[in-house]
Amino acid sequence: MNKKTLCSLIFIALFVFPITINADFERLDFSETIESLNIIIGIFVYIFNAIAFMMIAKKTNTEPAWLAWVPIANIYLISKIARAHWWPVLSSIIMIPAIIIGLVTGNIGIIIVGILTGLFLAITVIVWEWKVFVRMGYPGWWVLSFFTPMIGPYIFVFLLMVVALKSNSESDIHNNKMVDTEK
Repeated sequence: MNKKTLCSLIFIALFVFPITINADFERLDFSETIESLNIIIGIFVYIFNAIAFMMIAKKTNTEPAWLAWVPIANIYLISKIARAHWWPVLSSIIMIPAIIIGLVTGNIGIIIVGILTGLFLAITVIVWEWKVFVRMGYPGWWVLSFFTPMIGPYIFVFLLMVVALKSNSESDIHNNKMVDTEK
């Protein structure tokens, strides 16, 4: 698949496809339409995020690149691309059960532990993604685009695809001469 085809697919997925789904909005309840669009757009954002990280993993010779498609395991892949320690991924093992147990038992302390663990993981992933952008030769602050109200995830995925589609010379890709973040 060439770059023009991939960019066309991104445009269709993010802009044209949701409009055609929403074309029948008169027959649906407006809240159901918004909910459906959010789910569909969320799926597309996840897919393009996975494609981008898989392409970046291949360019940096980080294996296994297919982990970009697996929830939680994709965080491990990001840590490997960023050349960072992977152990913060283990916090997700604490976070998810802590929130569920806290909600079931009504124990606010356990819920807070789960939320704080999730916050730690989120900050760690932001730092790793910053390092990925820098390693690929782009400004690290691009990762902060995610926090733009309402359109942040779309901007982030677009910038991630720009990084993934970056044409490196063959020698840079095979010799792994990306910008070294460990200096």
